[in-house]
Amino acid sequence: MKTLKHLFTALLLLCSMTASAQSFEVDGINYNVTSFLGKTVEVVSKSTKYTGSVVIPESVTYGGTTYSVTSIGSSAFSLCYGLTSITIPSSVTSIANSAFDHCSSLISIEIPNSVTTIGSYAFYYCHGLKEVHISDLATWCNIDFEKGSANPLLYAENLYLNGELVTELAIPDGVTEIKGYAFYGCT
Repeated sequence: MKTLKHLFTALLLLCSMTASAQSFEVDGINYNVTSFLGKTVEVVSKSTKYTGSVVIPESVTYGGTTYSVTSIGSSAFSLCYGLTSITIPSSVTSIANSAFDHCSSLISIEIPNSVTTIGSYAFYYCHGLKEVHISDLATWCNIDFEKGSANPLLYAENLYLNGELVTELAIPDGVTEIKGYAFYGCT
């Protein structure tokens, strides 16, 4: 019985150490560890809002461990009225719910080909958005937008493919499905 009690105490101590080691800040960006084994992190919000131009790196080193930045967490940049631009690396595969909601000063965003899911309200109330930039139309067609409010085109209305405004759309060979809301708001 005493051994079980010691094992339980050790387990609690390990859990509390793991929980406290999950969040950290590097170069003004806050992260949560999403997988210690896979060495991945997500960008999360911080008490003082992000402003200006933010560049998210593909990887970040903390405590001697290098982590791959694979997602932008829920509400990570929510209510960051002073955020003017964001660079999302090609390591990011998901943008969570409300990630950029109410970022009214955000004018342009480039969605890398690596992104496969964008959560509800990710770009809600981003009234300043004017341009959404992509480099591969087939990949864009395959993004799983949770709702229309997940698509930055809701406000931007203008989709740019390799720097050119899309005025005519030719679906590339090999595309077998266009996921919901892919062109929601595109005028």
